[in-house]
Amino acid sequence: MTKMKEDRRWAAPEKAARRIMEHARAFEPIQDGRIYIEKINYPMLYRDKATPAEYWAGLEYAKNQGWLEYHESGTFVRMLQPGKDLFARTKGASGSSGVRNARSNRTAKNRWFYFGNMLGGFPNRGPVY
Repeated sequence: MTKMKEDRRWAAPEKAARRIMEHARAFEPIQDGRIYIEKINYPMLYRDKATPAEYWAGLEYAKNQGWLEYHESGTFVRMLQPGKDLFARTKGASGSSGVRNARSNRTAKNRWFYFGNMLGGFPNRGPVY
């Protein structure tokens, strides 16, 4: 029997949950470790092209695993310690400690400085000095 359509990339809830955790980790939490839900669902639904059902299944999986705490209002989540441990890096076979060097971080900041000033500053913030 031939397949007429490829499998969906985020059809497996565990895979979707791990991607959600990557998006949650990329966002700097605000007070009390809150991560606005739109900082997770927008990239998952529109950049990664997940369906709402795949997104919700991944979010439920992350909650059930104890990776995320979903607030009853539905406006934010908190990353719990088991979720943070997913991204803990240990010393691998290559001998590197997994810590990013300071130079790459400075380069990224300089890039934002350059583009922010090139465009006349960031919206609602003005130029970067």
